[in-house]
Amino acid sequence: MVKKYSRKEHILLIGFSTIIFLSMLLFFLRIHPLIIYDGDDWLYASYFRLPIPIWNDWNPSRVFPEIFMPLCSTLAVYLFMPLTHDYIWSLALMYGIVVSFFITLYVYAFALFLREKIKASVSNSIIISTIFFLFHFLIFKTAESGNHHMFYANDVTCYFYYIIPTILNVVLVIILELYPDLMDIFSRKNDILKGIILFSVYMAIFSNMFCSVILAVWAGVEIINSSLNSIICKKIPFKAILKNNIYKLLIVLSWLISIIFELSGGRAESLAGNSFVENVKHTIYNLIQVVISVNKYVAIFAICVIILYLMTVRGKKQWQNILIALANMVIICAFLILACAKSRVDYIARTDILLAVCFWFFTIICIMMAAMISNKVVRILLPAVLLLLCVSVNSHDITFSDANCVGMDWKICYDISSGFVKQIKEADDNHNSDIVLKVPLYNGEDNWPLPFYLADRMSYTLYKHGIVSHNLNVIFEPDNSINQKWGITS
Repeated sequence: MVKKYSRKEHILLIGFSTIIFLSMLLFFLRIHPLIIYDGDDWLYASYFRLPIPIWNDWNPSRVFPEIFMPLCSTLAVYLFMPLTHDYIWSLALMYGIVVSFFITLYVYAFALFLREKIKASVSNSIIISTIFFLFHFLIFKTAESGNHHMFYANDVTCYFYYIIPTILNVVLVIILELYPDLMDIFSRKNDILKGIILFSVYMAIFSNMFCSVILAVWAGVEIINSSLNSIICKKIPFKAILKNNIYKLLIVLSWLISIIFELSGGRAESLAGNSFVENVKHTIYNLIQVVISVNKYVAIFAICVIILYLMTVRGKKQWQNILIALANMVIICAFLILACAKSRVDYIARTDILLAVCFWFFTIICIMMAAMISNKVVRILLPAVLLLLCVSVNSHDITFSDANCVGMDWKICYDISSGFVKQIKEADDNHNSDIVLKVPLYNGEDNWPLPFYLADRMSYTLYKHGIVSHNLNVIFEPDNSINQKWGITS
């Protein structure tokens, strides 16, 4: 049962969440803003779909990102454009606020998990949640600049397709772990909140199979765990076990349906590759390379925590939580290996894909830390450890990469995209129907990330958002002089 919080505890949690939110706002609005640039960004900023899975569609089951991203983009135009008079920056403002909110929700939910499930005090939960938060920025920080943190994605679209859905699934796992009654549709308590949770579960399942696997695996592990406990300890009849796990079974079944839909789509067909067995081998190899590349100090810290836990903690109080987290991590990792082998073997090296696995790894380490935090030596060393972790996040150079697939400075992306908007708007004001835009020359297929078909997408998006009065015929002309102007390597 969830314990009521005192006024002081509420203030501590609100203050902690506010600090996380403001730090993320600074990160995503000042240091690494999310600027639309490539073909996917321009398409999905305005592409609304039906809120149901669509058989044989390009992304049949990715309902949530293809509703949420255009919704946020449209709100940005109406809320921020009148103030900034800057289309690209208005979108960046909204994207930064939304991503910061979800990350704050993620860390706050984890603090509640430690408080309620692990029985840590609020102050200890905040300390450990801070370390949990910092892990996301340190685990792959191995150089002075250009690192990928766990909240990094290749472009703005991937934030809505991977990062946000992953966080949504994790938060729902924590909520359903702490408040299982919220899925009891036959009870009349908290009807509005239940409706919100049910809607969120639907969106989480029909978001992205690399992310929704979190919720599905959690439900599956919970079914197995509760069934074994019931059979071994209580000898409860099968019907009672089924009744107690009915909503978890529905989650697993819905997830399987989403996978079937996704396999019918154009993306799945286009990614079909070579021998599946060979792809599995390559995927595992890529995963091993990722593990080897982990920040050595984070690895040493995690190993020390595990060793200290095994040496100092007596009793089995938290072992069940650790084993459940480990089971989730192993099963999700196995699924991601198979899914990446089926799609692209290099996906497994992406941090936005690995976030689903890393969450459970971080959770295991934090559960162990929560069990040891009452130790006097650990409490003395913890402030120093926390300070060192905070200092380690930054470096003298540009520590982390900007969110674009070509590794450019966000200011260059902003200037190029803003230049496109300005030229198209000027053509529209002059009542022109055609315009030729000179764009950087890239070696990617069809000039990706600025492919020729992006010209129509860009015009359509600007028209949908009311920036231009009609849909212009835009033509891209790759020009190496643009590369030279901005220092872009093709």
